[in-house]
Amino acid sequence: MSSSSSSDNSRERKRRKRSYSRNSSSSSEEGRVRRESKSKSDRDRKRSPPKDNRRPEDFEPGTMKMTKEEPKKNLLIGRAGGIYIPPFKMEKMLNELKSKDKSSQEHQKFMWENLRKSINGMINKVNVSNIQNIVLELFNENLLRGKGLLTKAILKAQMASPNFTHVYAALVAVINTKLPEVIKLLISRYIIQFQKSFKRNNKIV
Repeated sequence: MSSSSSSDNSRERKRRKRSYSRNSSSSSEEGRVRRESKSKSDRDRKRSPPKDNRRPEDFEPGTMKMTKEEPKKNLLIGRAGGIYIPPFKMEKMLNELKSKDKSSQEHQKFMWENLRKSINGMINKVNVSNIQNIVLELFNENLLRGKGLLTKAILKAQMASPNFTHVYAALVAVINTKLPEVIKLLISRYIIQFQKSFKRNNKIV
């Protein structure tokens, strides 16, 4: 009986070993198949063409033609914003602007930007000793076109340095003798700014 039971146990152990080895081989086979399918899907994903991000409004109505893209803006038109332009490139761009029609949008924006920089520079450097020269330089500019720029520059300069208020007052008095409509705009803007500050109880110390 003992010999038969021992033989039965040995057979049972062998059967368990075979089943365990069969299960382990099948699990390893499943893992290999899973890894191969994952790598294949990754390769297919990489090879797939990029998605078409075009929208319906990118096409002309009634056709399948793409609408033309807007031309890139010229860096010289707006404010540079810290972008450095080499001198030779700047000179080339200026020559291109000069060759264009003076009534074109690019030329008008360029002249407006030059007028703004010129007026701001003169208002910022005015003082008691050079006010006479600054007045003459200001009258050489197109103040009728840039009256809004002039009033804004005077307002900002006076708020930034109240100690020079008497200088700005003298400058405004001289301009008023030749161009009273410019000073009328300045006074109206001063009144509007005072009303806003009064409503907000905003006192400048």
